[in-house]
Amino acid sequence: MFFPKLRQIATQHVITIDDQASVKNALDKMSAHHLRDLIVTGDAGLRIITARELIDVRLQGHDLHNTRLNSIALPQVTQLGAHESVVDGLVALKEANVDYLCLMEANHLVGIVSYTDLITHLDPKYIAESKQLTDLIHLAHFVQIEQDASLKEALSLLKQSRQNCILITHNQQHVGIVTQSNITEALRTVTDLNQPITPFVSQPLITVAPTLTLQHALAFSRQHHKKTSDY
Repeated sequence: MFFPKLRQIATQHVITIDDQASVKNALDKMSAHHLRDLIVTGDAGLRIITARELIDVRLQGHDLHNTRLNSIALPQVTQLGAHESVVDGLVALKEANVDYLCLMEANHLVGIVSYTDLITHLDPKYIAESKQLTDLIHLAHFVQIEQDASLKEALSLLKQSRQNCILITHNQQHVGIVTQSNITEALRTVTDLNQPITPFVSQPLITVAPTLTLQHALAFSRQHHKKTSDY
């Protein structure tokens, strides 16, 4: 059975930021490159800043322009040789705190792969055609909030639940979703967290059944121009 090497499926041009930069610098770079997460380099190694850390910093009232990335707690990213296989990558991610692997050659960062990258390249005929989403992905019970809630209320709920997305409801119906990208843009542009969450809601809300095969889920995603990964 053939399993691709990680370098074959990796994004090779990895956008990074030095940990001497500010949180605002990170937000601007994430927005410019349409990233939901950003690799941070520095003396502490390869780390990552995600919506969770951004929310924590903002709710704690820190000045985003003056708060440097090396002053906040960021999770380490697991490193693996670029010559390793997809199976090796999945094994490594089992013990990881984030869903990315940084690929290394001669101590240099040469690529990045996500959990989604890995599962879509693991025995494609078997997994993509027969496995259901529930077999492959931990499907979270998303938190939800009314559409007239404030941005601060939404961020506080996300912080409490440790989730990265929140469903928006109206009259007991799901009408939209606030994604990690939406959160990043809100944190980058909004100074008053008491303003409504509404401008940052993605609509319409597109859903699929958990029994859908991965093959059909990926086809559906491409049809609706949705990304399975932001890297």
